[in-house]
Amino acid sequence: VLQQLVLLNFDQLPGREGNDAVSESGIEWEMKSINLETSASGFSTNHHTTYDIIDKYRQVPWSFAIYRGIRLESIYIMSPQMLEPMFQHWEEKLQTVAHLNNPKIPVKFVKEKGIQVYPFNKRNPINPDEAARQWL
Repeated sequence: VLQQLVLLNFDQLPGREGNDAVSESGIEWEMKSINLETSASGFSTNHHTTYDIIDKYRQVPWSFAIYRGIRLESIYIMSPQMLEPMFQHWEEKLQTVAHLNNPKIPVKFVKEKGIQVYPFNKRNPINPDEAARQWL
């Protein structure tokens, strides 16, 4: 988490509930990470995902860090709008159950739909904070 906070120029928010980080302009972010050596099914979300959790997820941008062991390979950012297909899919499933047990966001989905911000592109660097201000 510290490595991601430094690279993205975020500050960590206290506690285990709520969003994970805040950018320099005050935008809160949901942060996810995955180690491809131990899990390939996707980024974990919430063990009791409900409509309320999904509504919360729709309010903030997300960062996704992909590790291989302890080596950071890449970081992608996504707006809530980019994640909307996942949210709609989960809401469809919630029509028959009270909550979802940790629905995953596939790594492939993030790589295809997200914006890669690390490794840094020296010719066209992307500032996550500036991107998020345009999204929200």
